[in-house]
Amino acid sequence: MAYYSRLQRLALTLLLTSQGIPVLHAGMEFLRTKEVPEAWLRTGGIDKCVTDPVTKRQFCHDSYKAGDVLNGLDWERADRESATVNYVRYLIKLRKNRPAFRLDNGDAIRRAISFVTDSEGLLAWQIDERLPGVGPAVVLIAANSRKETATLTLPGDRWRLLANSATAETWDKGGGPELSGHITIPEKSAMILELCP
Repeated sequence: MAYYSRLQRLALTLLLTSQGIPVLHAGMEFLRTKEVPEAWLRTGGIDKCVTDPVTKRQFCHDSYKAGDVLNGLDWERADRESATVNYVRYLIKLRKNRPAFRLDNGDAIRRAISFVTDSEGLLAWQIDERLPGVGPAVVLIAANSRKETATLTLPGDRWRLLANSATAETWDKGGGPELSGHITIPEKSAMILELCP
């Protein structure tokens, strides 16, 4: 389960730091599954299911007619996944508090965003919030989809870590560890950093 929690935090970091209107469906923050119950499988299951090749468990991606057994929210799962729930809560707060994550036109996006790298499973971009009407800082998002750690050379002198999806750790403005030079991004994870003044 820890592996899937990590993947979900990586995906939600990308979603909630991207421009545009993010769409979150109920339960994303606690890894909602829609797993087909074992009893249903014994009686033939339901249509439109996919089978996990490793665990052989079945999941329904089109469950509109399956009822609450499949579509209900598992609040005990939300308790078990509280680290991811809190991480997503932080990302939503960060997005609300920083207009640079919600630029409203293409020209503003092109002026504010520059890509640091986009190769071999490593994606990093910075948003210059120092532009008029956007904010007072520069934010960097670095995402590693590789199966191994990746190293990124940071542009600029000193950065402060705001979020690390690998560990689900978050820090309010000014509270995270200071980094410079190169950073190591764990496999299947993302980091959000802010340029120190």
